Amino acid sequence: MSTKSMPEGKGPKVILFLCQGIVTYEASVDASSIAKIGILNDRKSTTYHLDHKRLYQMQEMGVNIIHNPVVVDNNVITSTSPSAGLNVAFMLVEKLTSLANLKQVKKGMGFSDKHI
Repeated sequence: MSTKSMPEGKGPKVILFLCQGIVTYEASVDASSIAKIGILNDRKSTTYHLDHKRLYQMQEMGVNIIHNPVVVDNNVITSTSPSAGLNVAFMLVEKLTSLANLKQVKKGMGFSDKHI
């Protein structure tokens, strides 16, 4: 897998995480950076919801675009905008720890029982 188009030092780190089965989250809302190096080939993904040009570019790179605020494909999580940040954070807490820990975190953050 080529890392030529990835900013210095970022490509190999993402690839290493994926090889080790570690959950990877595309922190910016522009997932094209990891699509360019092949991480999203034949995977479901999304990107910034107002950038239709980017969506088409990612489709041309072999990405299966899903029009949802957050898309999870195995150990890769992508999102459409910063408004999805809390949902992504909660997914990461659950994937990296447990559902019980996520419930405790949400309770500590003040979420009501019906939102836990």
